[in-house]
Amino acid sequence: MTIQAILYGKSKRSLFDSGSHEFKRSPLEEKIQILKELHRHNLLDQTIREYQAYYHEERNRYILYGLKPTLKRILSYLRKQEYLGFLTFDKESLEDTLEELKKELAENP
Repeated sequence: MTIQAILYGKSKRSLFDSGSHEFKRSPLEEKIQILKELHRHNLLDQTIREYQAYYHEERNRYILYGLKPTLKRILSYLRKQEYLGFLTFDKESLEDTLEELKKELAENP
């Protein structure tokens, strides 16, 4: 299975940038299913690395600022079944947030 096959035409931004119009086009439950599938095939880390590399240029770097808060919002939804909106999550690193999310995805098949 490839990342492109799992995304099935969706952009990575539709998963990782809650401030984008791409993100708002599909329900959170659909994004969670895609993330679970990426995690199941050990492709979640690679998908995030590709996303970061794509938006690393100076003129697009602002897009990456939303990555960690988006992952934390998805994590909070998985844990509480409610989407917490635009909260800030500054205490944990992106890596810690990703590890928490992967544990939660694995526990909620």
